[in-house]
Amino acid sequence: MTSLTRIPDSFWRSIGMHLVGVNDRGQLFPNIWVFHSTNISSPTMISSSSQHRFVQFFVGGIAHGLVFVYAATTSVAHRPLWSEIEQINTSFSGPLLLVGDFNAILGAHEKTGGRMPTRVSCDDFQHMVDVCHLTQIDLKGSLFTWTNGRGVGSHIEMLLDRKLKLLKPILKEWNVNVFGNVHTAVDSARAAFQKIQLAISLDLFTKVRHVEELLAQDALSNALLVQEKFWAEKARVRWVREGDRNTSYFHTLAKIRRARSSVTSLRIGNDLVDDVNILRDHVVQHFTSAFSDDENIDDTGLVENIIPSMVSDSENGSLLAIPSTEDVKGVVFSMNADSALGSDGYTGHFFQACWDVVGLDVVRAVRSFFQSGYILPNLNSSFVALIPNVQEANVITQFWPIAMANFSFKIITRILADRLAPIASRIILPNQFAFLKGRQISDCIFLISECVNLLDNKCRGGNVAIKFDVAKAFDTLNWDFLRRVLISFGFHATFVDWISSILASARRSILFNGSPVGCFGCSRGVRQGDPLSPLLFCLTEEVLSRGILRLVDMGHVQAISSPSAVKVPSHVLYADDIMVFFVDRLGIEHQLSKLLCANVSDFIKDGSWYRSSNLIADLDALWSEISAIRLPYSDMEDKLVWLDSSDGSLSLSIAYELKRSKQLKVNTDGAARGTLGLAGFGGIFRDHLGNCMGCFAGSMGIATALEAELQAIIHAVLIASGKGWTSLWIECDSAF
Repeated sequence: MTSLTRIPDSFWRSIGMHLVGVNDRGQLFPNIWVFHSTNISSPTMISSSSQHRFVQFFVGGIAHGLVFVYAATTSVAHRPLWSEIEQINTSFSGPLLLVGDFNAILGAHEKTGGRMPTRVSCDDFQHMVDVCHLTQIDLKGSLFTWTNGRGVGSHIEMLLDRKLKLLKPILKEWNVNVFGNVHTAVDSARAAFQKIQLAISLDLFTKVRHVEELLAQDALSNALLVQEKFWAEKARVRWVREGDRNTSYFHTLAKIRRARSSVTSLRIGNDLVDDVNILRDHVVQHFTSAFSDDENIDDTGLVENIIPSMVSDSENGSLLAIPSTEDVKGVVFSMNADSALGSDGYTGHFFQACWDVVGLDVVRAVRSFFQSGYILPNLNSSFVALIPNVQEANVITQFWPIAMANFSFKIITRILADRLAPIASRIILPNQFAFLKGRQISDCIFLISECVNLLDNKCRGGNVAIKFDVAKAFDTLNWDFLRRVLISFGFHATFVDWISSILASARRSILFNGSPVGCFGCSRGVRQGDPLSPLLFCLTEEVLSRGILRLVDMGHVQAISSPSAVKVPSHVLYADDIMVFFVDRLGIEHQLSKLLCANVSDFIKDGSWYRSSNLIADLDALWSEISAIRLPYSDMEDKLVWLDSSDGSLSLSIAYELKRSKQLKVNTDGAARGTLGLAGFGGIFRDHLGNCMGCFAGSMGIATALEAELQAIIHAVLIASGKGWTSLWIECDSAF
């Protein structure tokens, strides 16, 4: 390579160019040479490094920036360059253009041939692009701009040369100057319309003013329609007709939705916390942990023994088919355009209205997944909305995490879900009713109702029904377990890898009072709000369903007694709700009844565990667990507050073996929602043997927890006085 110092300035002038400068690569020759035409003013060099040169020039009095890039060839060496570009983007406020050889790609869709690109390198490059809000200018000609020049089998092409510019400031400016504030537009249109009407009422009605009135009325109608759509999108109501001027209803509903989903305080441990920073960290930490895999899970081999191979080659072929342009377009226009937008900020309306412009790019992105199995970086990022599952929720576990995925990503999962649905309906047993085509929740309710009606049929041991609710079922689904289920059912390895890629690429941010906080990956769980997740959950739940049937077939579980012509199911499943019906041959019902009616004296006597002869006689394993727990015996180990105790000390043996006749103990409690809210109180009376002598409960409207505690004590004293119980020990939970 020729040294720069060996080329005289006269040579550059002879070709009408002026050398601005080159990059410094130490002992290596420079590989970025910046020139400008002698017909324009000289640009100013702002910064330079071994991988870039940044110059500034003025056009029409406005500063423009140009960054020339020649990146290194390793992902580690790229990182200083990405940091330099981020610093330039932060410090420079004008239009900015980056051009050159970045030696990096965003994903497998920008490469053909060779090995898959490293995920770390793609993620680093994508992070820089996202932080700087850069967008790629459309290329002309071939999609790939570099090739290794080798023959078939070793040929590799990649998209390496990029032209990026800042787009977000332009979009923001367009939003303000062109679209404007919808509410201000309504006020202006209404004022103009009223002005025309006032002029008509004060002066003669002319043809010109009639036309002006019609135009003003049309402008007001259009402004009101835009405002209605604005509030309708925030309220997300689908059943109200468009154009019915439901603006106030939408506005009210949007405010209710915002207030209902806002978090002002949470109970963390025993403390009620309202500090925003602490709450934000607590929420992120909770869900980061909730979506993290539990490594203490053993493979028992149950999946392979229970699940048969049922998916045919033709069904696998339909799952793996590359979607056509019409397939993708059909899915886009069949999806709900009003669904909550994801992290990219684009709703379904954008893709449907601008299909002629963006359709080709959408099809390419979708097809690239089906061709390579690779999810584009950040395509699978989502916001997680916290929906309270009880009124006035104040514990983080009382919120449902509902994911709001990008519309463009849901196109992929919707295609897969539409293909998987008929297969799942065929291979999943009729005991499951949720999320499957042709099966309805009403059928599930009717079936359970009929089974409950059969519980009265007499049989040895008696009929029993038990209802289970699997806590956080969607959020805690083990991915390895899901893979083994899919493989056992006979799904093609490529399809299983696609599902793994979709799960592993997920990134989530929690919407805390309307603002995203945190950004973390997941290692377990399927996303609630995604069209594919319910089917995957049903497939995994089939292990439980078929496992129960296996127990019935082996005679370990007997279906409930019924008329000979009626075949009663052993279980019914609807998502994470499970009902099991069986004959109680082990006396479980009787044991449960005795446990529910047991007294303290059936368990504890003279300060030690006591095994009553008529209680849990057949449950040796349970009793061994109970008896291993050490009971406090001395006064120092057990401090209970009693009103008639001089020092507040009472041992456990004395507490439950009160020898004096007519001595009773009452436990009282009071609680309120929040510091001041709806309050209630209650209590229970027991004698010296622990037998329940009575209980009470009541509500007292708006009050504090302390007032509720006091009200419980007052009621306890009044009841005891009315019953003639002259010696009463009172225990309350709150310290006064």
